[in-house]
Amino acid sequence: MRLDNAPKADLIVTKGRTVEFSLTLVDADGQPYNLQSGEKLVFNVRANPDDNSDGVIGHPYVLSKSMVSKGTYILTLNPSVTDLLTPGIYYYDIVLANDNNKSIKNVIALSEFKVEGNGVRRTDVGTDY
Repeated sequence: MRLDNAPKADLIVTKGRTVEFSLTLVDADGQPYNLQSGEKLVFNVRANPDDNSDGVIGHPYVLSKSMVSKGTYILTLNPSVTDLLTPGIYYYDIVLANDNNKSIKNVIALSEFKVEGNGVRRTDVGTDY
């Protein structure tokens, strides 16, 4: 994706599960872009699209990443993020940031982030004596 024109990319995740996805960065000339020293990809989650706070997880989340080819990364969203969220619809973006978490460029524009339940349900069964 171009660093000068961030696309949208809706995500659906299951609460409490690790999510991995690939992301390819290209510069304004369409050439693969490798993260430079001190740069990181930050995942922000918000309750609504107009929320400009640090988001519902209380702080920006730095994504774990591994480069698989020039400009292409596998990003990991750990369960610690989705465990904090009640199943529902949120909004997220991914920004390229420096060491001080100062945003340099949007990489993924504000998009829908749906958190589904983890499939575990508790059923209490009462017994009359």
